[in-house]
Amino acid sequence: MTSRPKSFAFSMQGDLGIVVHTHRDPSPEEWSGLVEALGRIDLDSFRTLSVTEGGAPNSAQREQVNRLLGGRQRPAAVLTNHLSVRGVVTALGWFNPLIRAFPTDGLPEALDYLGVDRARLPVIEAEIRRLRAQL
Repeated sequence: MTSRPKSFAFSMQGDLGIVVHTHRDPSPEEWSGLVEALGRIDLDSFRTLSVTEGGAPNSAQREQVNRLLGGRQRPAAVLTNHLSVRGVVTALGWFNPLIRAFPTDGLPEALDYLGVDRARLPVIEAEIRRLRAQL
């Protein structure tokens, strides 16, 4: 039996979570692993940067995140050029109005939005490349 290729990779850089998605949507098992990991960190100071080639959580997976956040509104930036993902960002924004979509080449602006010092840009770019290499 062959295992399904990973649809995303995740890491923490201080209080910044970085998620890099492929074009595939996450499996329920993958997403549950991410939600478990998020449940072990301080979500009150947490920010998220997602980079996606089109993969995105489905409605049940978004509900898992909303339950985990428990009404907290946390800054999140999603880098994508896919209209379907922008629709997902809109749906997530109903519960967390601090989520914003940016074009794929908008990393500096996304970091500004998240309040991340631009001096961290090279480290974050390297981490995105490292996560992509895992996929």
